[in-house]
Amino acid sequence: PLIKAILCDDPRIFRFLLERGADVNLSTINGYSPLTFACLQNNFEYVRNILAYPVDISRKTEEGWTPLLVASTNSSVFYDNMDHEFFKKLIEIVYKYSKYHPDYNPVRIVSLLLKSGADPNESNMFGTTPLMAAASMANYEIVQELLNHRSAIDLRDTEGKTALTYAVISTIEELIDSLIHLRLVSSTVKLTDFLTPAMLARLKPQFEPQKELCVSCLLTSGADIRIKDKKGISILTHAARTGNLAVVKNLVDHNADVHDKSPRGITALYAAAINGHTDIAEYLINQGAEIDVRLNDGETPLMAAVWNGQVDMVELLIKRGANVHARKVTPYKPSGESSLVWAVHRHRNEKSENYDIIFQMLADAGAE
Repeated sequence: PLIKAILCDDPRIFRFLLERGADVNLSTINGYSPLTFACLQNNFEYVRNILAYPVDISRKTEEGWTPLLVASTNSSVFYDNMDHEFFKKLIEIVYKYSKYHPDYNPVRIVSLLLKSGADPNESNMFGTTPLMAAASMANYEIVQELLNHRSAIDLRDTEGKTALTYAVISTIEELIDSLIHLRLVSSTVKLTDFLTPAMLARLKPQFEPQKELCVSCLLTSGADIRIKDKKGISILTHAARTGNLAVVKNLVDHNADVHDKSPRGITALYAAAINGHTDIAEYLINQGAEIDVRLNDGETPLMAAVWNGQVDMVELLIKRGANVHARKVTPYKPSGESSLVWAVHRHRNEKSENYDIIFQMLADAGAE
């Protein structure tokens, strides 16, 4: 009954059940306790009331989520922008499906749990710690609070990612997707049901500065910039992929290696090129990144940009002297395929005018 009262967001019945001795540690079959549900909903009052009783503050779900870990996934972006008309609409949708409360600053719940003895380094079955969770949501205040309570900054999850990795790869799309799907009463709702790319673009200006603060906080607190994930991808390469130039510059200022390669040969420049981040690509080239750096099979950043139809990126790389004659070895063409061949092939399959433009650029640059 206590969990049902929380899920229905009925404070009157919630208080009545607590006063009548409801078991605050009685969990669902998959291990979700009343405290975990209160944290999921970002409901400070429910959390505060439950903590007044002898509750197991470290109770884990079957996947290892503690109340603190759950609370660390809450978003200050919602709290900081409640007066924004678009956020009001979004908040109504989130509340409808998950009873998520944007009107409480999520750092208050995290702070209360930490002061009540929650372990800041307890991870779930995937190795995710509260610090990683907060960093993935670009929640600067929670990151600071956890670091103030001696969170281990360089712990790795099962994929080899650290809190700094999660901070640099965080996006507004993933933030909202996490908010929805971790808390949904109905699993049938999808992000695309109510958020268009144009709407997401309106959220980005509120999100990116928070992300930059998280990265700066972790770097100044001593996060190891040299750590790679299990695929051998560097933190700088992850940052180049997600497209925040300020974050990339911050990492380079802290001595991130622009030449670093994964075992496949992936570099930060390659990641920027294939995703069309021209500002980052130009910055990396100016920092000395090799423009024709190859993957193990010979693919170059220019070829990656051609394959993905990145017109502006192709123009930039050609202008900066990329080799238009480079070839990639494929099972179908052991002698190698060039950027020009790729442009023709992609045009046939995608029917996009981008590939016509790219083909002409390459031809004008002397590609054969």
